[in-house]
Amino acid sequence: HMGPCEAECPERILALLGDTDDPGALHWRRRCLERLARPTRQLEHGMHIRLPNPVRFTDGYEGDEFIVHKRGRKIALAKPGSGYPSY
Repeated sequence: HMGPCEAECPERILALLGDTDDPGALHWRRRCLERLARPTRQLEHGMHIRLPNPVRFTDGYEGDEFIVHKRGRKIALAKPGSGYPSY
């Protein structure tokens, strides 16, 4: 009776699933669909973002505001005023 804890199934896979009466499966599908319905925003290079909670890094920096740096498919976050991060 253990079901998946994560609810990140892609819509294309959910569409392939057959009908079910299993309450656990229905609950999981509903959670997946709710996640897919949430609005998302793409991170763009140079965008300033604020996280809901501060993050502590190994260098001792703790903050909730960052600047997005993109190079190809890689994304790095830098603290404001620090310049570009090293990749």
